Amino acid sequence: MNNSILSPKALQLIRSKRDIDNQIIVGALVLFFQKTQRFPEASDSVAVDGCIQEIIRILNVICCNTQNINQKCLDNQHRTIRQFKQEIRALFGFRPATLDDKQVFIDYCKAYIFPLALKSDEAFAISLEYFKTQKLEPYSDKQLHRFLNEAHQEFETELFAKITGS
Repeated sequence: MNNSILSPKALQLIRSKRDIDNQIIVGALVLFFQKTQRFPEASDSVAVDGCIQEIIRILNVICCNTQNINQKCLDNQHRTIRQFKQEIRALFGFRPATLDDKQVFIDYCKAYIFPLALKSDEAFAISLEYFKTQKLEPYSDKQLHRFLNEAHQEFETELFAKITGS
């Protein structure tokens, strides 16, 4: 495995961390974000483990406690991890989706996703693409499903109102 999957700026960010464990954490988060345009949730532990192994090979370092690093990658409460995520967002030009973005997303779903009558997993995949193109880190999977349901209900209500009115 070579370094070509990481940009020079990404490698610079990773190597800017003094501690090897922090380099591995940042590297794993960069790889995960690069692949998914979001940060890992608890259910992504196996994928994070793969990113940890990949970054260990790229950096050519030895790491004894990958389980501890995996747990840290998934810890959203740790101040250092939040700082790392902020730096990674800046690296990729992303920002977290806020509640202010919710209505714009719902309007997008009503205009472009639900008229296609897609299955829920297809709608979910398209919504992730929406966030990617908008350079927004998506909501959590749970929130995203909730917002998709809300948008679908609004879409149906508006559709039935149009039908009734015609």
